[in-house]
Amino acid sequence: MLLQAGKLDLMIDNCILDEQIFDHYVYQKEHLLLAVPKSYSVNTRLQEYQIPIETIHDGSFLSPEVLSVPLNSFANESFIILRSDNDTGKRALTICQENNFTPHTIFRLDQQMTAYNIACSGMGITFIGNLLLASAPATSELIFYKLPGKNCNRNVSFYWKKGRYISRAMEEFLKIALPR
Repeated sequence: MLLQAGKLDLMIDNCILDEQIFDHYVYQKEHLLLAVPKSYSVNTRLQEYQIPIETIHDGSFLSPEVLSVPLNSFANESFIILRSDNDTGKRALTICQENNFTPHTIFRLDQQMTAYNIACSGMGITFIGNLLLASAPATSELIFYKLPGKNCNRNVSFYWKKGRYISRAMEEFLKIALPR
């Protein structure tokens, strides 16, 4: 890893790195959602769980009044899952297992944005973070659902190697970047 080798000073990531090796600041909380192509017939049975993109953008989907979808309703559908060495991929598989099914995976990818674009084309369901949705191109081709359980929530953090000198520039960047 470049951060551990000292080739990078700072990294932002949604995975959890070893606290004995790395220091970190939490940048933001992220929440995974299910993105389902609009053309999938399963959506007609789950209308009460569908959440508008505006509620994702303003964070109101996190309200306890917004119901989490019964995920096993999608057990027979096709999924686009990120690789198992990716935190989103690991969490997606765990979330499915917690809901008593193994997803029928048609693609294993490296990037959420690629999975999002393929889902937009109607080829499969994917797991997507609300932070990515804030900057992704708007689409009417997907329907979004809130996920059940604690594994759909994670931190996005800035990491640096413990004991490494923090330059003035890095210190100032963190002051600007971190929410107050």
